[in-house]
Amino acid sequence: DSGVAAFKSGEKVFQSPDGWINFPKDWDEATNKQQKVSERHRDYRNAVKEAMLTLEDRMRTSLKVDESVHGVDLVTEAAHQGVFNRKNKGEQEGLQLLFRGAFQWIRNPPGHRKIEYSKEDAIKMVLFADYLINLFEQLFNKTI
Repeated sequence: DSGVAAFKSGEKVFQSPDGWINFPKDWDEATNKQQKVSERHRDYRNAVKEAMLTLEDRMRTSLKVDESVHGVDLVTEAAHQGVFNRKNKGEQEGLQLLFRGAFQWIRNPPGHRKIEYSKEDAIKMVLFADYLINLFEQLFNKTI
C-alpha cells in the first residue's frame, strides 16, 4: 500500500508511490542529534535575548520610564534626558546609533524569529550587551 510505514531489512522505510524510501539505520540518532543541536541554538538565542532584555531593563529603571517603553524608544528617551550628550557631536550621535543598532540588530531578530547563533557568536553578543550595560551606567552617572 502506498504511504504505509514499514520495516524492511532492519531499516526504517516508507513506501511512496515512487517506491521504497530508505532511511538510515541511525535515523533516530540523527533526529536526536538534530533536536539537541536545536535545543543548544535555542539556549544560545535565549542567552542573547536575556542579555539584551537586561540592558533594556537597566535603561528603563535608570531613566524612570514606563514598562511600555522599549528598545529604540528607550534610546530616544535617553537622548532626551541628555545621557548621550558629548562635546563632540559625532561621539554623541555614535553613542545613540550604537545603542539603537544593538536593539534593532541584536535584540529584535531573536524576538521575531528562530535564529541559530553559534556558541561563539552568542558569547560575543552577551559580552557586548554587558559592555553596553556598563557603558550606559557610566554615561547615565556622568562618570565618562
